[in-house]
Amino acid sequence: MLKNLQRIVRPPAYQAKPRRSSRLSPLPSLILCILLGWVLVTYEQKFAPVTPTAEKATVISVVDGDTFLAEVGGKQYKVRLQGVDTPETVDPDRPVGCFGNEASDFTKGLIQPGTQLTLTSDPYTATTDTYGRLLRYVNLSGGEDLGSLLLEGGYAREYTFKGESYLYQEQYQELEEQARIQERGLWGMCSK
Repeated sequence: MLKNLQRIVRPPAYQAKPRRSSRLSPLPSLILCILLGWVLVTYEQKFAPVTPTAEKATVISVVDGDTFLAEVGGKQYKVRLQGVDTPETVDPDRPVGCFGNEASDFTKGLIQPGTQLTLTSDPYTATTDTYGRLLRYVNLSGGEDLGSLLLEGGYAREYTFKGESYLYQEQYQELEEQARIQERGLWGMCSK
């Protein structure tokens, strides 16, 4: 009877089945880590703002109201103002735009050959355009922004390239609107 009681109280010996290893292969984990790292780096490059660079420049010549030739770091570059567009004056395939000569003269009056400037790139847009010109904000020696001066005087329109946002976009749009309302420059001469 004691043997029967022991059988009831003590369960039969448990025999474990051989188990597969619960450790995962390191290869899928490694691939996942590499993929995640690539996604993070790509995100940073595409969406994180780049610190704008400021560089000193010397004006060589003015091409038109929004473009000039400058020496930067010992090299010559064509520079196109970021965010503004003045009427054409030098395109051989187009007639001179209304108020184009005035805009060109205004710029030539502010930045003559030898003028020292500070050029600043935009942290949200390309640093060059499709023609290889540097896209920059231009600060005069007194700190004034050339693009703002052109817009305030009605010498230029705000210019957003392919819907891309840029640093001074709202400010430039407001300056253009004020010039338009007060019919300054091209807004008084060309829009009627």
